[in-house]
Amino acid sequence: MFIPIVDALQEEADMLDRVVSGQSQYEFLLWQTSTCLVAPRSLTGNDNFKRACRLSRESGWPIHLRGTGGDVTPQGKGVINISIAYGSPDGSGPSIKAAYERLCRPILQALEEAGIKGDYGHVDNAFCDGAYNITIGGKKFSGTAQRWKKVKWERERFAIFSHALLLIEPPSARTIDAINSFYIQCGIDREIKKNAHAGLSEQFLCWEQRDCASFLSSLRARYASDGDV
Repeated sequence: MFIPIVDALQEEADMLDRVVSGQSQYEFLLWQTSTCLVAPRSLTGNDNFKRACRLSRESGWPIHLRGTGGDVTPQGKGVINISIAYGSPDGSGPSIKAAYERLCRPILQALEEAGIKGDYGHVDNAFCDGAYNITIGGKKFSGTAQRWKKVKWERERFAIFSHALLLIEPPSARTIDAINSFYIQCGIDREIKKNAHAGLSEQFLCWEQRDCASFLSSLRARYASDGDV
């Protein structure tokens, strides 16, 4: 499950390309990587981006770029990623809402199975905030993103790549400081706060590794079932 970040980002691109070319109908990847920050390529247009990247790398938080939109996200210990790619249903046009629901449904179901109520929504002062955050108690537990490409063999169909970042552990003060420092160096007026986030480990009275293993096992089974549809 551990993958170097450069390899993970390349594999995500390859997953989408395999669906685009017709080599695959459904792809799933559950992964974790080393400490870093991942930013959208759009940030490279920032005049201070290169200097901010250098300073972030020197402080132990190298910056890597991804193809999906959104904003800066942390990676490392306590973060699990889910990536899926698949073709849109026959005859259906693009639906961002439907794609997010397909990504998020197994996560919400696995939370419910564990006795945890999850929801959707914006969270003020959370990193990479969005309408399809998965929240626990009004705090961000999971961030989501997606990317679309037209498939090569059928003009009206699309290949969809979706990604979810899950906070198994709540982000540390060091993590929040790294994101905020990067924004400051880029001249971006944004502040991320630690108390805007919820980790899965906080939801159990006596957290043990088997809780995480059980949750991830449930997720794998649900995404496998989804891929058979």
